[in-house]
Amino acid sequence: MSRFVTVVIIFQIALSAFAQFEVKGRLINSKGEGVEFATIKVFTENSDFVKGTTTDSLGFYLLEFKHKGIFKVQLSSLSYKPFEFTLVVSKPLLEAPDIPLEDKTTELENITIVGGNMVRQDNHLLITPDKMAVKHSFSAYQLLDNLKLPGFDVQPNSGSVTLFDKNVSLYIDGEPADYNLVKNLRSKDIEKIEYHDVPTGRYSNDYAAINFITRKFQFGGYANLMGQQNIGHLNGTYEAYTQLGLNETRLHVMGGYTMWDMARSSTNTSEWFNFPDSPVSREDLNRGGRTSRDLEYGQLRVSSNNQLRQISVSASMVHNYSTKNRNSELKYSEPYNTSELSNSVSKSNMASPSLSIFSYFNLPNNQFFYFNGSGSYTHNHNKNTYSANNKPLIYGATENYYYIFADMTYGKSFKHRNSIEFAIVESYTNSSIDYTGEYSSWQHLWHSETLIFAGYRQKFSKFSIYARPGLSLKYSRVHRQELIAENGPRLYIEGIYRPTAFQQLKASAAFGNSAVSIAKLSDAERPVDFLTTIRGNPGLKPNMLLQTYNLNYSTQFGRCSAAADITYNRTQDAPITDYYFDNGKLIESYISGNDENINSYVSLSWNANKSFRLNVTGNHIHTWTKAANKYELDHFSANINASYYWRDFMVNITASTPKKSPLYWGYTKMPATYGLTLNWNHKNWSASAWITNPFNHIKTSRKFTTPSYNSFVRTIQTRSGFVKITYTFDFGKKIQHTGIDKVNTSTNTLVL
Repeated sequence: MSRFVTVVIIFQIALSAFAQFEVKGRLINSKGEGVEFATIKVFTENSDFVKGTTTDSLGFYLLEFKHKGIFKVQLSSLSYKPFEFTLVVSKPLLEAPDIPLEDKTTELENITIVGGNMVRQDNHLLITPDKMAVKHSFSAYQLLDNLKLPGFDVQPNSGSVTLFDKNVSLYIDGEPADYNLVKNLRSKDIEKIEYHDVPTGRYSNDYAAINFITRKFQFGGYANLMGQQNIGHLNGTYEAYTQLGLNETRLHVMGGYTMWDMARSSTNTSEWFNFPDSPVSREDLNRGGRTSRDLEYGQLRVSSNNQLRQISVSASMVHNYSTKNRNSELKYSEPYNTSELSNSVSKSNMASPSLSIFSYFNLPNNQFFYFNGSGSYTHNHNKNTYSANNKPLIYGATENYYYIFADMTYGKSFKHRNSIEFAIVESYTNSSIDYTGEYSSWQHLWHSETLIFAGYRQKFSKFSIYARPGLSLKYSRVHRQELIAENGPRLYIEGIYRPTAFQQLKASAAFGNSAVSIAKLSDAERPVDFLTTIRGNPGLKPNMLLQTYNLNYSTQFGRCSAAADITYNRTQDAPITDYYFDNGKLIESYISGNDENINSYVSLSWNANKSFRLNVTGNHIHTWTKAANKYELDHFSANINASYYWRDFMVNITASTPKKSPLYWGYTKMPATYGLTLNWNHKNWSASAWITNPFNHIKTSRKFTTPSYNSFVRTIQTRSGFVKITYTFDFGKKIQHTGIDKVNTSTNTLVL
């Protein structure tokens, strides 16, 4: 007896009962190919036969109805399991998303059509991007932003993707991806988007994941040429990317250059040093400065993918050179009662080659094996010169930094709707630092962390439960100090309840530990100026205990979708900034303490019509910090993101209320901001222009309050806009764009 799966399609636009109603769609197999000549039968709720039809040679079908109503639809085809769904029709034309038919040798997951372009496939949503969203975007980031998923904050220009302020992992065809080449993934090459709101399998280490599924072609390639320029300042980025493919093999090559030479943002600081004998206040007034930066990066990557396995190897190189120069006037209160001019110059030179390997194997009997490994070497050299009244203070550091990461996961699914997985994750860092200047020293630090997990998931009709116990093995050592071993259990538990086809409630809890940065555990010192020094603290507790509780709800109704999220976090023995005095100087160091916060969000998205889309999100945060002192922060903020499409143009408007971000003993305040983006896409050309707060400067502030030291920092950011132009062209026959290349333009360091 075939196993029936209910598919519910609900539409809420009331029309006349005399109108003609049509439902268009497509049946596909597990490979995404159309199922030809499949039989489709339509029945009333009472099982009376209404009509029948078949799919064409490409798997497409058309159902016509003379009136609204609720119907049962049965699908059948040779070599595929029968499939039944309930259809609620109330609008004249429905373009239903693709419906996958299960091969008779495999088990079909729960499938629910929850909207015009979304299909719930067990623990993720399968999204078919609509034509307007694709037309008015060039990159994958722009396409994701156009979808206006509730709770998501997508910044296409910087590559930031968060869900309720938590990072979202990005994949392309199941392989990890990052900003530098995801932006070269063209939206017109994206066929589907998987939104893993309940990550499992290869995504089980993620809070949430987006997987871009690309179109498949056999031979050819394409290239992208991009130039981005700041208006009003010498600041630009220029990139070239090309991809060439033959059958299963893909070759990816990219290179880029970024230059930056512009006036620094104006920063003025008021400080109060509460020395026991004689308190001193200082005003640090900006008197000009400049920042220059040159960044070069490139990558070569080879991949080979088929239905049974995915393998890729990539090598990349990043070089970054920067100089920062700032002039200021320092005004001291009694007992100094003086004023002096100061200058600070910071120069850094960093180079980092890296190598990464990715593989994924589909094994027999519903099994898989996943491996993701990477290694990098970074050489950092920086020199800092601070002078006041022509008295120099020179210090610097040269570092050799090594990093190795490996993640291995095995999983298996069973016929009783349950599955297991086992994972081992290893990360290793090794840093050798030579500090020069007034406080010369040599530091050698290394840290190793091994995580071992076992997961079990069980699904019921409307419920599913997941448990992932594990063990953390951490070892670290700072030169001339004892070996630190911190081992402890970890546990993640999750429950999912879907009361209807359009609602999901998720509750989860996580318990574990995390290592304090070994740089903070060292006894190294770094002078800041003639009054302040940064110093590590070997007496810190090296292990933090973590607790997280989360409740999340999402729903859809008509053209709207909404989500709500509340999270409680507690970190015990966190390294919290601490201030004290030693030998006539203020020492900025660290002390073990507790940090707690409650974050709550409500987000609403509205696809009003083909031309207008809107997202509104509100956030409330309450934090507690307790170490030598206590501090609390309570704050509410909101933001809005609206897009309007017209012909080849898109106008995007963003706005947000003032926002405070906690800093243990204080906060950083961002004022109300508003931004305007104008996009133009036509054939092979794409142009974007954007600006934030065009009519006033963005003035940020930072307030810090402790018994020993208080400060108030105000920064007036440089006002500017950007223009970006991208040209793309195909050569040969267009192919699949997997675009998983990873060029990480950041470099690692453990310098204090």
